[in-house]
Amino acid sequence: MQITWKASEIASALQIAGRLTAGRARVDDRVSGAVTPLLQQLPRIFPAGDAAGLLAMLSQQVAAGCEQHHELAQLTLRKLTGPSGTTDAAISQLSAWLANLKWTVGQARPSGGQPLADELLLRAGPLRDQWDARGPGMMRAIAQMTEPWFVAEQAQVMLVLPVMGGHGVAHLPVNAVTIEAMLTNADDALPEVVRLVWLIAQLQFDLPLIADLVPPGQRERLARWAALPPALAAAQRVELIADTEASFARAALAWHLVETEPEAKKGAGTLATWWQTYQAGATSWPVAVAALGQMLSP
Repeated sequence: MQITWKASEIASALQIAGRLTAGRARVDDRVSGAVTPLLQQLPRIFPAGDAAGLLAMLSQQVAAGCEQHHELAQLTLRKLTGPSGTTDAAISQLSAWLANLKWTVGQARPSGGQPLADELLLRAGPLRDQWDARGPGMMRAIAQMTEPWFVAEQAQVMLVLPVMGGHGVAHLPVNAVTIEAMLTNADDALPEVVRLVWLIAQLQFDLPLIADLVPPGQRERLARWAALPPALAAAQRVELIADTEASFARAALAWHLVETEPEAKKGAGTLATWWQTYQAGATSWPVAVAALGQMLSP
């Protein structure tokens, strides 16, 4: 599997903005105080929808490699609003807002004396070393446990500043993931490289073999849950975790699939039953994933 590592200032700025919008960022008061007024401008700049959706789509396009502000604004608005919302005025407004966000974060964050992108690539050194040592082996194990086509041939990994003490998002439509560049493991029982493997394992859930069996609105959520058991089982094979099923609840909570411990325990119980059934039977992986979707439905 081919991995491309990237880092950019606008990706980190959008990560901060997105997490502040969700009320979950851990940034210093100076950064928070500088970015919050910009977030208050978004309802005027993007009246067609919610700020969280806009920031998520912007982050997805940056993860795919689009970083020039005008092009980024144009592409994002086209995807979210269609031609009617992609006016020159709307593009210019959003483009100016992106430039302002990037500049504001750059001015407010504690500076290490080097460009942020270079700093992130240095910070990611331990994660990249862990990937080189164990990542390809874990992806092969996932292919053996599911289907050979289930592991993407390539993926882009966008590194961003840690604002949640460890976090990541899989961008299925663009075959890319965003992950915080942590210097150390947020939880030694769940190494960051396992989080990365879990994120990359989600990227094929939009293939028709799976997507056609899952309602579109449930695809991303189901991908996060269904990728968890094979990712953790692969980590156990390379001796990065001690026990697959014992890690379900811990990972569900640490990787933000749920917010509370009771929710994590409930989800872990469902996963354990589903994973045992899948391993013991002859059900195909796509059908098994669709079954998990039914089990997770309210």
